[in-house]
Amino acid sequence: NSLSLGPIPLYEVYLFALMPVIHNIPSWIMAKKVYGSFGSICFARILNMSLAVGWAYRMTERWALDACRHIKFFGERMEMAKKNGEHLKRFAWMTLAAVLSPTAVLHYCTGITL
Repeated sequence: NSLSLGPIPLYEVYLFALMPVIHNIPSWIMAKKVYGSFGSICFARILNMSLAVGWAYRMTERWALDACRHIKFFGERMEMAKKNGEHLKRFAWMTLAAVLSPTAVLHYCTGITL
């Protein structure tokens, strides 16, 4: 299995940019059919912004940063602490890696949508 490293087609860029809207279409349809309204405009805006921020951070890491350099940095520090027998320091680096990982940030930002 190999990935094509050619240029990204324009339709994929548009599809990516529209993901927060595409994500909400099923919930909009359900809300209108079941409840007869779309609910709070304020919360709908918060939902859309949080999804867009979480999605953008996650995908920027995947496409632009090439496998999250700060997580690799934390991994190196964890190995150094393990070799030196510094268990508390290793736990601190592991916690930082977990809290700042792109997947965790995506879940923080989109938690309101779950």
